[in-house]
Amino acid sequence: MSDRGDSTGTVAVVTEAVGLVKHYPISESISSRLTRRPKRKVHALNGVDLKVHSGETVGVIGESGSGKSTLGRLLLRLEVPTEGQVHFEGIDLASLKGEDLRRLRRNMGMVFQNPYSAVNRRRSVLAVVREPLEVHDIGTKSEQNLLALKALDLAGLSRSVAQRRSSELSGGQLQRVAIARAVVTKPRLIVADEPTASLDISVRAQVINLFADLRAELGLALVFISHDLGTVSYLADRSIVLYLGRVMETGRTAVIEREPLHPYTKALIASIPIPDPHQRRQAPDRGEIPSAVTPPPGCSYHPRCPLARPRCRTETPPLEEKRPSRWAACWEVPVMAAHEGGVLVGDPHASPPAGRSR
Repeated sequence: MSDRGDSTGTVAVVTEAVGLVKHYPISESISSRLTRRPKRKVHALNGVDLKVHSGETVGVIGESGSGKSTLGRLLLRLEVPTEGQVHFEGIDLASLKGEDLRRLRRNMGMVFQNPYSAVNRRRSVLAVVREPLEVHDIGTKSEQNLLALKALDLAGLSRSVAQRRSSELSGGQLQRVAIARAVVTKPRLIVADEPTASLDISVRAQVINLFADLRAELGLALVFISHDLGTVSYLADRSIVLYLGRVMETGRTAVIEREPLHPYTKALIASIPIPDPHQRRQAPDRGEIPSAVTPPPGCSYHPRCPLARPRCRTETPPLEEKRPSRWAACWEVPVMAAHEGGVLVGDPHASPPAGRSR
């Protein structure tokens, strides 16, 4: 399947993950070690592929424990995969160490969920935003200050806050400081890990609009992680839906929201509140998400799925193109697409799968 195309030609791939697997070992008790029981591990990701192009936003959606944050950290090599590879502009991140890795990281930025813990609140705003420039030895002190002030402008903050302590700012202002810090080196990739989850509802829209403006102005690639499809739908061109470390569905975000294919995606959409007191919808309560230590066999969603059949309990469904440019991992979703000469025909300008699980 070819790279994403448009009327101007092929768009460069900024980051690409291939077959990402991440397991976290669990510390065992002394008695467990003495009895030589098999070592347990958390299955955070189980074979996920992801490709993000320049100027594109890909949403990563799922409940807590689905592997969203793990994927984001692996893309920036804040963690090392158990299996698989991450390529940044064609460079295998696992092949880099020391100074080579540090130089490459100036082209990446991350915005964390909680600005109160992500920002050193004892330092001035200017010092917080300037820090990446100091780490990467970019410019003189006066040039760094100027770049930091410009980043504050981009983040929608008045330069008058530059000399204030971060502890004096509100949560929304702090998150803007964190965003300014992430973009101050002019990165080509930003990973935003639930950046609005800890903010009041009144400022969430402002932060989302800020990300949209930054992507348009800087042309960067953005991976936007959230449990809320409604939030992602405003920003993301494409989305992947994760469940217990596997991709359940992927495609154009607007199409997924309008016509979800996978039962899990449908459940996520059903849980989005409707701002009309006369309309109510209730997502079916089918129990808690299974343990990532002992994930269920077959389709990982089958214990909660209303469509589950015996096959779903034993065989893991592949991520298949069920509709033109629509992929889902579900035995019960039939393939309905036009074919010519045995070849699936889809939108010639559509993106390849944002993610794939094996």
